[in-house]
Amino acid sequence: FARAVDARGSPTLDFTKTGYGRHDPDAQFRHLRAQYPGVVIEVSYTQKRKELAHVAEDYILGSDGDVRVVVGLDVEYRNSKKATLSVWRPDVVQNEAGEPELVAVQTTVNQILRDEEGNLSKNEKAGLCLQLRDFATEALVGTDGLLTDPICIPASTLYLYLEQAEQNVAMLKQNQGAVRETKPWVRKRRRQRTPPEELDDNREAKFQKIEEKAMAQAEKDDSSYKTDSDGE
Repeated sequence: FARAVDARGSPTLDFTKTGYGRHDPDAQFRHLRAQYPGVVIEVSYTQKRKELAHVAEDYILGSDGDVRVVVGLDVEYRNSKKATLSVWRPDVVQNEAGEPELVAVQTTVNQILRDEEGNLSKNEKAGLCLQLRDFATEALVGTDGLLTDPICIPASTLYLYLEQAEQNVAMLKQNQGAVRETKPWVRKRRRQRTPPEELDDNREAKFQKIEEKAMAQAEKDDSSYKTDSDGE
């Protein structure tokens, strides 16, 4: 199962047909056989002021709960270095009419990772904890309680990642970083651009076989993992 979960960067998730808009997450993790990512990560800076709670609802409700976890990192940008962590998950509750209703529930609320001065939180329990089953839709992980292996990232590690990311962004903004020192050419020239070539039948069939093989391997890995877990 874990081998079929891939980091997908920030491709657009389009929920416009169901009224939940289009969003470009900062990061996402999706199972190869899932339509939507299981885990979505959003970073909000003060100057951008993304409404994390609203965006988290769009991901969860727009995907009918197939987005299992939305991780929100809110980083203050001016006059403070405070950074907080929030987590949203889908849940089904009974509404006032007595009907089951899908909602997004905030399970971690503004947990401090870094204080205003830029210091690591003193809360030893702070951090992000997920389960393996969070990374894919219920249609793939089932409802039998398997794939509950914990994946915990302490606040100290998240703090380090944040510091490194900010340092890297600052370096790029200042046009710093290693570049080649010699340029053994007089001028540069682009090749002439032509319309994209269409795949011929043979190449298309070859690519289809590769995709089918990858899918079969993912299913085999998934089956093997569940069998091993049952044996334990």
